[in-house]
Amino acid sequence: INLEFAQDVSNDTVIKLASLLKLRNVNLNACQQVGDASVTVLAEKSPNLDTLSLYWNLKVTDATLAALRDHCPLLTDLNLSGCKAMTTDGIKALVMGVRNLVHLNLTRTPKVGDEGVVEAIKANSKLQTLNLYANANLTDVTFSSLDLLPSLRVVDLCGEATVTDFPQTSDLQSFVIRQILHAFVVRQILHVFVVRQIMHFRQVVLDQELHAQKARSSNTQAPKLSYTGTH
Repeated sequence: INLEFAQDVSNDTVIKLASLLKLRNVNLNACQQVGDASVTVLAEKSPNLDTLSLYWNLKVTDATLAALRDHCPLLTDLNLSGCKAMTTDGIKALVMGVRNLVHLNLTRTPKVGDEGVVEAIKANSKLQTLNLYANANLTDVTFSSLDLLPSLRVVDLCGEATVTDFPQTSDLQSFVIRQILHAFVVRQILHVFVVRQIMHFRQVVLDQELHAQKARSSNTQAPKLSYTGTH
């Protein structure tokens, strides 16, 4: 069921739907009137729930995560992007019972720190997609645990200002790739997409190298050739 951006959907609506239907895939993105009361009932009534998206839902809290832990062990796709009330303790509780996640989105969850993300990683070794965009509390502790995910294909690290400071040297590009992607290279992952932040650092290095090459060659320009022949 897809109720995305249905601003008039209330807790009562979700409770009624959960009581009548055997739901497996639920999209409650931006349903601002929906909170713990209805999502808890949804979890209780939907033991086969596979996908749940709660993007930009400011009323759901750790109580929702506890309900998912207790009733939805088959959950594989969970989007908590923008659920700002959820905390590290909530994520730790969630993964005590939810251990089959393939896709996890923790974008803009400012109360979730390293300990919660690392526990989620340890409990869900099948993760293929992990979104950590704009989580200022995360550090290298989280990033160094990514090698525990042999199936990981997509990581969003954009906005992670607390990653280890990058040295301002010509070795910047190799340093970034070694620190963030070393686990994936070792395991021969076919495709890893580390979004804009990493690409930004790579582009800085490429621009610096190109500038240096132009500077070195400016004094050794080969004479220009011209062609004046006829066909």
